[in-house]
Amino acid sequence: MEEYRKTRGFLLEPYERWTPGDKARNISELIWALDEALNNPDKWKKEREWLRDVMFKYQDGKSSERIIKYFWGDV
Repeated sequence: MEEYRKTRGFLLEPYERWTPGDKARNISELIWALDEALNNPDKWKKEREWLRDVMFKYQDGKSSERIIKYFWGDV
């Protein structure tokens, strides 16, 4: 990851802030991270909520309705 950062860079920095959650670099870390996510779902909650609020205009569960209305109007 550091090599990529040095040569190409990431679109959004700091990368860690824009990708909340545990990072796995091998299979055992991946298994641990998945276990952690299942057993401790609130671990990164604050960071995920910040990202959601920054990235998404709507949080009302009506995205499908907006897409249908966009393409087909009021059906």
